[in-house]
Amino acid sequence: MFKYILASLMLLFTCAKAQVISNRTSVVPQKPIPGKPLELLYNARLSPLDKAKQVKAAFYQFSDYKWYTDTAFMEAQDSNLKATFNLLPGASFAAVKFYQGNLRAPDSSDNNSEKGFVVRITSSKGKRLPGAALAEAVFKLPGYSGGIPGYFAGNSAKLSADSLALLLNEELKQKDSKPSRFVHYYLALQRAIKGLQFKSDAPAILNMLLEDKDLTEDDLVEIQRVKQFDLKDEAGAAKLRTDILAKYPNGKFARLEAFQGIIKDAKSNEQIIANGEAFLKKFPIAEWRKHPDNQDYIYYGAYRNLAIAYFDSGNFDALIRLRPDWDFKTEDEIYRWNVGRAYMHKTVEFKKLQPLADSLYKDLLTKINDGSYSTDFDSKVQAQDNAYEQLKNRTEDQINIHYLAGDYKGSLAYFEMLRPQDKFANADLNAIHVDMLAKTDQKQLIQPLLENSVRANAVTPAMFNRLKEVYEQHGNTEGYDNYLASLKSADKMSQLQATVKAHMLNKDIMPFAMEDSNGNIVRSTDWGDKIVVIDFWATWCRPCIAAFPGMQMLVDKYAKDPKVDFYFVGTMQFGDYKQKVKDFMKREGWRFKVLHDGINKKTGEEDEVFSTFAKMFNSSGIPRKVILKDGIMRYTTEGYGGSPSELEDEISYAVEMLKAEK
Repeated sequence: MFKYILASLMLLFTCAKAQVISNRTSVVPQKPIPGKPLELLYNARLSPLDKAKQVKAAFYQFSDYKWYTDTAFMEAQDSNLKATFNLLPGASFAAVKFYQGNLRAPDSSDNNSEKGFVVRITSSKGKRLPGAALAEAVFKLPGYSGGIPGYFAGNSAKLSADSLALLLNEELKQKDSKPSRFVHYYLALQRAIKGLQFKSDAPAILNMLLEDKDLTEDDLVEIQRVKQFDLKDEAGAAKLRTDILAKYPNGKFARLEAFQGIIKDAKSNEQIIANGEAFLKKFPIAEWRKHPDNQDYIYYGAYRNLAIAYFDSGNFDALIRLRPDWDFKTEDEIYRWNVGRAYMHKTVEFKKLQPLADSLYKDLLTKINDGSYSTDFDSKVQAQDNAYEQLKNRTEDQINIHYLAGDYKGSLAYFEMLRPQDKFANADLNAIHVDMLAKTDQKQLIQPLLENSVRANAVTPAMFNRLKEVYEQHGNTEGYDNYLASLKSADKMSQLQATVKAHMLNKDIMPFAMEDSNGNIVRSTDWGDKIVVIDFWATWCRPCIAAFPGMQMLVDKYAKDPKVDFYFVGTMQFGDYKQKVKDFMKREGWRFKVLHDGINKKTGEEDEVFSTFAKMFNSSGIPRKVILKDGIMRYTTEGYGGSPSELEDEISYAVEMLKAEK
């Protein structure tokens, strides 16, 4: 009895806490009502989030036994941030999470220190609503058990078994409430409440649920899953599977099994094609679209697998015939994976690839606004922005394919398809553009293109040489450096410099020694106060190698500066990596000082030095630039943005800042 009273008090305390969100948040009205708008206030001064970044709110409602998610940008209102959400007519419980970046992988977030920001929703008379107690119970379960995916860290329940039992019992006392109305949640709660006892009690629980004739297909599938995976009841699971397929021959369960069978045990493209065509015949997408559910991923995967098999078989016509069934997201992926890879790896003759690429690209233009990315992003704006970003990538592919096929006029036409902000943003495309203007006898357009490329800070070393040639061809023998400086965008340079300043740091490092290409040992302790730029790279890393033109510009720029040096550290490589690096440098003609990372004694991997750096910035991604001075790491950056000139400006500015220190 005492245990029950204590648990009841704990539950009352939990519910009381839920009424007051926290000292950082509040809602208007204080007692939100279903079907009405709700204003959410967040105290910006007390927020642990980055004050300089946009804050967003994810608003989760529990309505008619389902979670619904909405997101909004928080707007400033005095010292608060504000957002407005509309409660659904069936809403009984809500929770909020504040975050920055992308909701699925936020840069930072605030969930009230793992307690949760909870909004109590009541009837117009202030009474607790059906579904509220159930929502409060499942809210703090792991996402796969019925809670909100990603809301809390970890996968353990945040409420005690007694509290969960009380909440479940409270829900079952509501009018017309019964376990079969929320089978998935009921079983998840029973599992959390009973712990190890669940397996022995589960058969009786499942039999009780199966007595209800109103169970949905989803309910039956959940019970079948528990029989198969929790109870290891193969016979019972198999019988229920047969019953589900008989009752719902074209249902979600049958569709999922048929989809999984497309590539299961398929040993050839012919088998995948036969399986894929059979799947689409039995489960046509047109029928699914009449009553769409959360199985859109099945059609995305089915068409993707079928398209790959058609493409690899050379049956481009069959692939094209599927286009009317695809949304933008599916067709974009089919283009990227098949056409994009083929041109990058040169596995299909460009003139043969070009008609297929043109056909898919033309079709993508008609679907750009279909909203097919909406489930992948926090808002419609972000989803649409992503669609246009993907279209930009495909446009760049079209430029390259036509260029490599020798169709220069066609390639130039695709340059006109780029958005204004994208026309000069890619250094490699700018270089191709210059070459095509020369080959199509449009040399008068080359200097304006080069100048615009400099303004966009997207220039290759060869383009700089070409611009200097053009400048001197006009009779100019002096003043080139001033001319070049006048072309650079002051705003872009200011933004770049501000970013570099913001990422300057001061971290001690472990001294290290590595072998150079001649077998000599190079020690970091010998560098003294010299400014040393280290580029961690690998022969298998495409972005690393793509950044080398910009790095060569830097090496050449500081070649006569005794205070600055550059080392290119090969890391995380395999086989005879020393010979691979030697052959690569000789073949490509890079004039770099090369070092070889040591073998990690714990793992046997070639990352002995890099792994010590990776721990400091919680990432093992390369390319990774590190600038050292006096044995201290002063600057670091990961990745490559695609512009040799921008990379040169970035590292140069960091180096010059360090040189200016006294």
